[in-house]
Amino acid sequence: MAWRCLRVSVVLLATFFSAGAAAERQLDKYDIESLCALSGLIVRGELGAATEVQTRDGDCAVWEVTVLSVLHGEARPGAVIRVAGVEEYRKGPGIGRTQAIRRLAKGDVVYLFLAPKKAPIGYAKYSLTDADWKVVESGARLVAEDRVHAFAQYRARTEPGQLVTGSQGFVAMTEQAFPGSPIPSAETFEKQVRDSLRFVAELRRKLSENKLGEPEKNAILEARPAVLKEQWAHTDYIPYLIHDEPRHPTTRPIEATIRRVETIGGVAYALISRGREDGLRRDMRFYVLNDKDEAIGTLTITEVDEQVSIGRLSDVDLAHVTEGMLVRHRP
Repeated sequence: MAWRCLRVSVVLLATFFSAGAAAERQLDKYDIESLCALSGLIVRGELGAATEVQTRDGDCAVWEVTVLSVLHGEARPGAVIRVAGVEEYRKGPGIGRTQAIRRLAKGDVVYLFLAPKKAPIGYAKYSLTDADWKVVESGARLVAEDRVHAFAQYRARTEPGQLVTGSQGFVAMTEQAFPGSPIPSAETFEKQVRDSLRFVAELRRKLSENKLGEPEKNAILEARPAVLKEQWAHTDYIPYLIHDEPRHPTTRPIEATIRRVETIGGVAYALISRGREDGLRRDMRFYVLNDKDEAIGTLTITEVDEQVSIGRLSDVDLAHVTEGMLVRHRP
């Protein structure tokens, strides 16, 4: 076990404690069933004004979104909600007359999969704004000419097979930017969301009543790779829902120790002693504790392996962070 943990630690360190890897992380790209499981509100809305916000954990924007219709959750059509994270999504080749990659703008119609701003997912900076909600990573869709465009991490090319630049972040999936990608009609997309919501609700019901048998569970898990492939997704929350949600009540704290601290490109990261086996997932937030059990900063998980994880340190004096210190997550 110790050798296995060491091997995983070395792989993670080699991947993330290097300037090249730190400069560009692979963004989560969830399938619709996963997005439905992570969302407290799903709306079709029209973007309004965006207010730029500077926080101690980074800059972002809070957008006014007029609700046009509600697919899931409590909101009133015509209401204006405040949403953080929309600025992470961009138009690109195949949207409008210009081929330039540009930010979404006032008047754009979108579908948004939203979590409360205090939910333990997404960038910590969103919780420092006055937003009501934040976009679940990859949980935005752009409506253009009644077609619904998902977003994916985009790297520009000048010739077939030749990478030119690093990631441009989330860019709308069009035939030009992502040849062969699925671009459903609004009607088809909304049906897919409703079907996914029913699937997630039924799955959670069976889990809560201990009625999910092994054959059905295995069939669901075996089908997941095909679901992700069909939707051009690569991040799956459903296995976590099946294996971990029912086992880890929301009141259960998780503690880990810091094994290593590194600063890369001005950002501080720490390797900690807990991983997927302990219920950790990306974007979980831990408090860094001193020897008096006082919180002196936060650590937000960015990468997870079976027995160890890496997180981004913020709001902390690095001179006071050492190997062996305790971090704690309390949902």
